Amino acid sequence: MDITTCAEVFLRQLLQQKPQPLKSIPKKTPGLYWLWDHERKPRYHGMASDLFDRVFYKHVSGSPDRSHMFSRHYSHLPVKERHDFVRTNCGVTYVPFPELSLGRVEVGVDFLKALEREILSMAPEAAIRWNGAIPSEKLVPSGSR
Repeated sequence: MDITTCAEVFLRQLLQQKPQPLKSIPKKTPGLYWLWDHERKPRYHGMASDLFDRVFYKHVSGSPDRSHMFSRHYSHLPVKERHDFVRTNCGVTYVPFPELSLGRVEVGVDFLKALEREILSMAPEAAIRWNGAIPSEKLVPSGSR
């Protein structure tokens, strides 16, 4: 199966899965993921050498100035409230690749990076709204200001 066919399969799988709670992600496992906002809209696609660390910690509690998407898009909320809100109301879909050890097998890194690029090239624009741009919008949960 070529990279384009693989990307089509994983794109479909990632966007058709029901978003899962962030805490459901396997630890120390490489893979592909999609972040979903509090309205259950797909917003950001990425790959990681450790899905749990990248999504649960970096995207949720990392710096809004870096590519830590939940921190960036919910930065108007106080830090603790933001962490709690995102971990409770946002979701993730993912495809784990436990057989790839990204730190030790170079082909694993190259494969996932190529797959990520291919998926981004064919993804619907709305589903990658957070990829590659500094947002002008801040997501405001209903009932918050």
